[in-house]
Amino acid sequence: MKETTAIGAFAIRHRLAIAFISVALCLAGIYAAFRTPSSVFPQTNFPRVVILVDNGVMPADEMMATITRPIEEAMKDIPGAVTVRSTTGRGSAEISVFFNWRVDMIQSELYVNSRLSQIRSGLPATASTTVWRLTFSAFPIIGVSLTSPKRSITELWETARYEIKPRFLRIPGVARVDIVGGRTPEYHVVVDPVRLQAANLGLAQITDAGRIAMLARQVVAANPKQVEQYRNGKTATLGWFVGQVMKATGGQANPQAVQEALKKELG
Repeated sequence: MKETTAIGAFAIRHRLAIAFISVALCLAGIYAAFRTPSSVFPQTNFPRVVILVDNGVMPADEMMATITRPIEEAMKDIPGAVTVRSTTGRGSAEISVFFNWRVDMIQSELYVNSRLSQIRSGLPATASTTVWRLTFSAFPIIGVSLTSPKRSITELWETARYEIKPRFLRIPGVARVDIVGGRTPEYHVVVDPVRLQAANLGLAQITDAGRIAMLARQVVAANPKQVEQYRNGKTATLGWFVGQVMKATGGQANPQAVQEALKKELG
């Protein structure tokens, strides 16, 4: 009883100080609730790198033979790799490379990109690849399927690429929008030698445009960090990409054509 009475007496004697401390703690809690950074999930580096492959409407068995298996074989001996798993469908494939938890996942992602660049020439020219290091931010939030009984697959791809994707990217909070499947438009060019001569052009210059586009695609695929910087607003990175393509061509390419090809690849 005496101890309880002593505590009560102490509280009464210091009531103003106790009230001040209580109010201060409440205010500090309110301030922290609005100012302290928070996240739904903590930043975690999962030991997994995912390779997404898109190749139009190629049948699944051809995708397996010409794309999925060569990539799987190239990834098996990467340092730290434990297992490789894949899922292949019509026109698309997903190859997952699993590592042990002790490896540096940033370095492992660079290994995957490097190995993918080495075998890129052996894959179909129409195949496009994307490499993602698996984190909580890499999980897709929602998927949208675009179908039509009247429009062709190429028209649907163009609608998704040039109309729907830009609108999704303008939504606040949307970080990335990926297109999987469909068929990229292809054009058959018939050369008129007379008009070429009148415009002071040659077949070599036209052929170089295709080579520039191929090199631009390879440079973009091999440098995901610079791609992310460019898409985050650091437009000066485009000059770095131009330099890489010019270096690959020995300075023979037209810088303006290189820049245009890179803008198309970077989106």
